[in-house]
Amino acid sequence: MFTSVFGPYAQDDEHGSRAINPMELYHNQVTRMQGPFSLRMFHRSWGLMLIQANISSPSALLDFPTLDRFIEELQGKQYDIVAISAIPPNFKKVETMCRLIREHQPDAKIIVGGHIAGMPRLKERINADHVVRGEGIRWFRNYLGEDENQPIPPPADFIRRRRAHHGGFPQ
Repeated sequence: MFTSVFGPYAQDDEHGSRAINPMELYHNQVTRMQGPFSLRMFHRSWGLMLIQANISSPSALLDFPTLDRFIEELQGKQYDIVAISAIPPNFKKVETMCRLIREHQPDAKIIVGGHIAGMPRLKERINADHVVRGEGIRWFRNYLGEDENQPIPPPADFIRRRRAHHGGFPQ
């Protein structure tokens, strides 16, 4: 299973702070100085979708689930691997997710990647089996015993393959 961190987002709660983690990438970081002309949008988990579309192993994807939905998935199906993608401000959420994975799926391997992978001693701090720094498609292909050097399709092919092999995009 591939998953991004759980919501709600940009909240002041035990999992983070809206001050350190405003959810909208463009409005809060990239185009913030453009005032009312700043782009307002929510970004999907394209990186996870691209990895999923480029491995042959069947997998599920949770695209920014709620905490309840994440727990439901852990309780409802057995997974060999649970992979989490995150950014450093979501450390507490990743820590919580790793604890829940160990509780509900103790035999699953926990793999964490994304920008959070650059944090010092992350693997030990969150009790993960692997922290992936760098490009994830080849890493997963190698980990799963697949040919890591097979071509990675361009975006149009990625979308077509995802629809064909995984029934479209998660809702």
